[in-house]
Amino acid sequence: MAILILMMFALNLQAQGTGARIDAKRAQKAFADGQKALEANKTNDAIEAFTTAILYDAENAAAYMQRGRVYAKLKQPEKALADYAEAIKRNPKDGDAYFERGSLYYGMNQYAWAIEDFDRAEKNRIETPTLYNTRAAAQAKLEHFTESMEDYGKGIRLRLDNPEPYKERGMVRLSMGEYRDAVDDFTRALEFRPSWTAMLVERGFAHGQLGSFDRAIADLTNAIEREPKNERALFLRGEAYKRVNRWQDSINDLEKAIALNPKDANLYMARAGSFVPLQRYEDSLRDRSEAIRLNPTNPRAYIARGGSYHQMGKHQEGLADRTKAIELAPDLDEGWLARGGAYYLLGNYEKAVSDLSVATRLSPGNREITVILERSQLKLAESKLPPKPVEIAVVAPPPAVTPVVTAVVTPVVAPVAVPPSPVVLTPQEALVDKPDPQLPTPKPPVSKPQPVIVIPVPAAPKKLPKVVPPPASMTVDDRAAEELAALGREYVAKARFIEAIDELNKSIAKNPKTATTYNVRGYARMRLRDYQGAIDDFNKALSLNPNYPNAVRNRTAAVNALAGRVTRAN
Repeated sequence: MAILILMMFALNLQAQGTGARIDAKRAQKAFADGQKALEANKTNDAIEAFTTAILYDAENAAAYMQRGRVYAKLKQPEKALADYAEAIKRNPKDGDAYFERGSLYYGMNQYAWAIEDFDRAEKNRIETPTLYNTRAAAQAKLEHFTESMEDYGKGIRLRLDNPEPYKERGMVRLSMGEYRDAVDDFTRALEFRPSWTAMLVERGFAHGQLGSFDRAIADLTNAIEREPKNERALFLRGEAYKRVNRWQDSINDLEKAIALNPKDANLYMARAGSFVPLQRYEDSLRDRSEAIRLNPTNPRAYIARGGSYHQMGKHQEGLADRTKAIELAPDLDEGWLARGGAYYLLGNYEKAVSDLSVATRLSPGNREITVILERSQLKLAESKLPPKPVEIAVVAPPPAVTPVVTAVVTPVVAPVAVPPSPVVLTPQEALVDKPDPQLPTPKPPVSKPQPVIVIPVPAAPKKLPKVVPPPASMTVDDRAAEELAALGREYVAKARFIEAIDELNKSIAKNPKTATTYNVRGYARMRLRDYQGAIDDFNKALSLNPNYPNAVRNRTAAVNALAGRVTRAN
C-alpha cells in the first residue's frame, strides 16, 4: 500500500513537472471508487481513492472536498482544513465548501472564522436552517446576541417545526435578560417536545427571574419528578423555595444537589443562605467555609464568610476574611467596601476611611461608596475633637400650690432670708460667669421690725401637654428598640446607610421580632450592594410578616441585582 502511494505521488510530480495531460477518465474512476468505499464506511480506502483521483486530476475540486470530509469524520481537522482550502481555491463559488469549513471551525471553537465562512456560504446561495442556526450559535458564543437572535429567527422561519432553535433562542434571551420572551420560546419548544426536561428546567429558571416563584416551583417540580437526580433542577428549586420563605424545603433540595455534586462550591454557598433566616449561623458559617475549601481563590466567598463572622460577633475573623478577599482580588472594589464598612461599624474610622478611599478609586462613579466614605470622614473628624464641656442643668422644684405665702413675725427679728427660686440654665448660660438677671437683688438689713412680710411666688407655669404613657405591654427593650429603629430610618432617609445599619443592628438586638426593622436594614444593605445580606433581611421580614408587599418588592430587586452580578462575574 505504501509503495502504491509513493508511486502515485511520483506520478503526480511527473505530471506537474512536465505539464502532462490530465487523465480525466482515471480520475473519474478513482473518485467513484472513493465514493463506494465511503458508503461502505471504509475510510482508509476512501482516502486512498480520492488521493488517486487528485493525482490524475489536480484540479478536481470534488475529490478535495470528499477527502476533506473523510478527514473531518476521522477528527483530523488540520488535514480537512487543507483539503477544503484546495477545493475553495479551485471553485471559489462553492457555498458547500465554505459551509463545511465553517462548521469545522465551529467545532474547533474558532467562532469568528466560522462566521466568516458562513457569511460566504450565504452569499453563494446556501440559505438553510442549519446554516442560520449554526451561525447563530457562533454569534452567541461571541456574545453577539442581537446577531444571534436574527439568525435564529431566520432558521425558525425556514422550518417552523424544529424545537431546537426555539430552545437556543430562549437561552440567548436569558443571557440578554429578556425573561418573558425566553418563557415564550421554551413554551414553544415544549409544545413540539413535551417530554423535554431541560426545557422545563430553563423555563422554571426564567419564571424565577420574573418573580413568578410559584410557576418556577411547578416547572422545576415537574422536571424533578421526571429526573430525580437533576442537579440543576434541585438547585433552582431550592433557590425558588427561599423566595417564598420555605427555608427547610430549600435546605432539603440543596442537600440533594450537594449529594449529587459534593465538589460544587456554589451549592454550599446557596445552602448557607437558607440557614441564616433559621438563625442556624454555625451551619451557615460551616457551608461558607466548605465553599472556600473547594474554591479558595474566590474573593466573594471570603466576603460572604466575613459577613457571617461579623453577624456572630467574631469581628477579627470577619476582618481577616475581608483582608483575604482583598489579597486575592486587589482590584475588586467590593472587598475594600466590605472591610471599610466593617471597620466603620467597629468604630475604627481611620482604617474605614483608608479602605473606602481605595474603593472609591476603583469605582470612581459609585455614589454609595462616596456616601459611606463621607460619613467615615465625618466620624473620624468628630473623634479627634476635644471632649465637650459638661452641661449644667438645675431642675426647678414643682410650682407652689398657693400663689401667696404670708408669714407672721414678731417685732425686732432679723430679716427673713428668702431663698431664690431655682432656674434652669441653657448650656450657653451655664458656661458664662455673670449675675443671673432672674435672681432677686439682695436688700440691706431692715432697721425696724415689720409685722408682716409678703413673699411673691413665681406664677404657675403654662399647662404642659398631656404625656401619653406607652402601652403596658411594651417593655423597656421594646421602647429602646423602636427609638433605635427610628434613628436608623432617619439615617436611611439621609443616605447614611452604614450608620443606619449600626442603629438597626442595635434595635434588632433588643427586639428581633419587628419585620419593618429587617426590611429597612435590608434596604440599607441593598444600597451598599450587599445583596445577599439584603435578601437575608427581606426573607426574615417576610418570615415575621408574610403579607409584607414592600419587603416582597425589595427582595425581588435584590435578587435581580445579585443575579446580574453573578452573570457579570461569570
